[in-house]
Amino acid sequence: MLLTHGPNQWNYLADDSIDMQFNCIAIGKASAVIAQNGELIIGFAAILFGDACPTSLAKYDDLKAAAYIGDVVVHSDYSGKGLAHSYSKVQLNSHQLKK
Repeated sequence: MLLTHGPNQWNYLADDSIDMQFNCIAIGKASAVIAQNGELIIGFAAILFGDACPTSLAKYDDLKAAAYIGDVVVHSDYSGKGLAHSYSKVQLNSHQLKK
């Protein structure tokens, strides 16, 4: 789903970014948020926590308290319906649960 529906005129998914985010998920430094319609995966977002966040954010806040939305992909048949926007709400809830 990521590589089929992710890349488009507004979104470029770099292989190294995808690898880094899945590695962070595997070791507990990130969460994957999946949206489904029945069995079909229609959305994916990686939520990175703490030192997994981009270091450029450290000038704004302590990374230990930070959460960052990484790559977000929405199935092309479901684009424009607000799914990607809803991930910003999930980020806050996920970060609160992580504490």
